[in-house]
Amino acid sequence: MANTVATLRMEQKFKKTLAGEIPVDWEVATFGESFQFLRTANNSRSDLSSLEKVGYIHYGDIHTKWRTTLRCDHVKLPKIKPAKVERIPRLRDGDLVMADASEDYDGLGVAVEVCNVGDQEIVAGLHTFLLRDRGGQFADGFRGYIQYIPAVRQRLIEAATGVSVYGLSKGRLADVPIPRPPLGEQKKIAEILSAVDAAIEKTGSVIEKTQHFKNGLMQRFITKGTGEERTKGSLAGTIPYNWNVVPLQEVCQKIQDGTHFSPKSKDGPYMYVTSKNIRMGRLDLTDVARISTEEHREIYRRADIKFGDVLLTKDGAQAGNITINTIQEEFSLLSSVAMIRPDPQRVCSEWIYQFYASAKGRKILRNQISGLAITRLTLDKIKKLPIALPSMHEQKKITRTLGAVDNAIQQQEHCKEVSLRLKKSLMHVLLTGRVRM
Repeated sequence: MANTVATLRMEQKFKKTLAGEIPVDWEVATFGESFQFLRTANNSRSDLSSLEKVGYIHYGDIHTKWRTTLRCDHVKLPKIKPAKVERIPRLRDGDLVMADASEDYDGLGVAVEVCNVGDQEIVAGLHTFLLRDRGGQFADGFRGYIQYIPAVRQRLIEAATGVSVYGLSKGRLADVPIPRPPLGEQKKIAEILSAVDAAIEKTGSVIEKTQHFKNGLMQRFITKGTGEERTKGSLAGTIPYNWNVVPLQEVCQKIQDGTHFSPKSKDGPYMYVTSKNIRMGRLDLTDVARISTEEHREIYRRADIKFGDVLLTKDGAQAGNITINTIQEEFSLLSSVAMIRPDPQRVCSEWIYQFYASAKGRKILRNQISGLAITRLTLDKIKKLPIALPSMHEQKKITRTLGAVDNAIQQQEHCKEVSLRLKKSLMHVLLTGRVRM
C-alpha cells in the first residue's frame, strides 16, 4: 500500500455539477444511467435454510455482517430452494447489492460489491436492489465505495422516506447522481481502500480469536480453578470444590445506582455518565454529558463513585454491560448505571468484572434482566446476584492472567480504530478528488 500512497497528488481544478464540485476530468451519471436495476427476491428468513442450493443475500446481513465487498468464496450464505427463486437473476462478479431500508440514516444505501461468485447460484433478496454496471463504467472493487462518496451519501439521505424506518424507492435512487473518476483512478482508489479494509479485517479476526481464547480460559478457571480438580454444583453452575457462592451484596461495601431524576443543567465541570457510556470492559466518554456543580453534589451524595469501583448498566439495550471505573475525578451517575464497591478483604474489582463478563456470568445477568419495552436489572436483583468466590490469592492470580489477555485485545482494538480513522480520512479525500491518484 505504501508504494501506491506515494502516487497521491493534489489537484486544484474543479467544476460545478449536480453532484457538487468535482475534478474537471471526472464525470457525473445517475444510478439509473450507470446501473441496470434487476429483479430481486422477496422471501423472508423463514424460507431460508443451510441445506438448499441457491445462496440468498438478505438485507439484514448487509447491515450487520458485510461492508463494501462480499467475497462469495469466503462466506457461508443462507440458502433457498431453487423453485422459490426460479425467475430471479443470479448474481455476477461486480454486481452491487444495496439494502433499500434502514432504521437510521447511517444505514441508508449500505451496499456490497459481489466478487468471487464462481459457479455458485446466488440471488439478491428481501429489501435489496440488484444493480448491474451498464457497460463497465466502474472498476472492479470501486463500486462498493460509491456509497461513501459524500455527495452520494447526502443525496441518499435526501431521497429517503419514512419515519421510524427509512426507505429508498427505485425511482428516487435512480435519480441520485454519482461522481465518477476515470477508470484508472477508480482502480487505484479501490486498491488503497481495499488494502486498509484488509488490515481492518485481519485485526478484527485477531481480536475475535483472542476473545475466543479468553472465553475458553475463563471457562476453565471458573470450572476448575487454578489447581483444584474436584468440582461441585452451585447457583453459579459447576465450580471448584473449594470455592463458595454468595450473594454479591455479601462481599461488597456498597451497591447503589445513580440519580432517578434527569439533571436540568446541560453544561458544567462534572461528567454525567449514563448507560450509553458503559461498554463491555471499558468506558466510552466520546459523547459524555456535563452537569453543574450543584447538581453533581446532590447526585454524588447518593452514589459516590470512586476509582476502581465496578460499573454495571441496569436499563435498556445496554443492560448487563460491565466495566471497572478508571477515572480518578468525581463524576455523576444516572439511575441506569449501578456502582459496585467491593469489600477489599473479600473480593477484588477485577474478579467481579471478569466473573460477570464471562459466559457463565453473562448467563446469570441475562436470567435476571426483565421487561419488554425497557429491559431492566433492578438494584435488588443486583444485590442478590450469585458470585463464585475463590480465595483472594486465587482471584488475583486468575485476574492477572485474564488482564494480560484483555490488554492484548485492547491493543488490537486500538490498531483497528486507527485503521478505521485512516480509512475515513482517505475516503474523504480520494472520493471527492481533493487528492488525486
